[in-house]
Amino acid sequence: MKHLERADYTHDQKTVISIAAALAAVSLTAKVDTPLWPSSLGAPPSLGLVVMLIGLTLAMIHYNGVWWRGLDETARHAHRKAWWTGGNLGVVAGAAALVVLLSKGVTLTAPLLHGPAAWAVTGFLCLLGGQAVGYGLALPLNRKSA
Repeated sequence: MKHLERADYTHDQKTVISIAAALAAVSLTAKVDTPLWPSSLGAPPSLGLVVMLIGLTLAMIHYNGVWWRGLDETARHAHRKAWWTGGNLGVVAGAAALVVLLSKGVTLTAPLLHGPAAWAVTGFLCLLGGQAVGYGLALPLNRKSA
């Protein structure tokens, strides 16, 4: 937890932290149901939660851009190589997991979604999860060789 003890945050980091705090406050106070929510997806979440998730997504995109620009070329190369090798091998592993799950009739979203929507979300989660795990396993290997 040493990274939480830092006091030398950049302006961009302070902005992201401030936005995240404001979004958390909005999510806790805005309890109105989300308008235009499809009834087929069940009860609508609170508008504050939706605003918070969208805002955090945008803040993470911004912060990742700032983080990437701060890396030197060696670190960037290690990340690109890990994403390419680990991500591609992870997609293959995720696709294999997807085939196994669907052949057994199992979906990862059984309590929430059913039918084709559940199959699509299960496929998305298998492939994205495979990429993330593959990247996570390949990055330390690429950092050692760099």
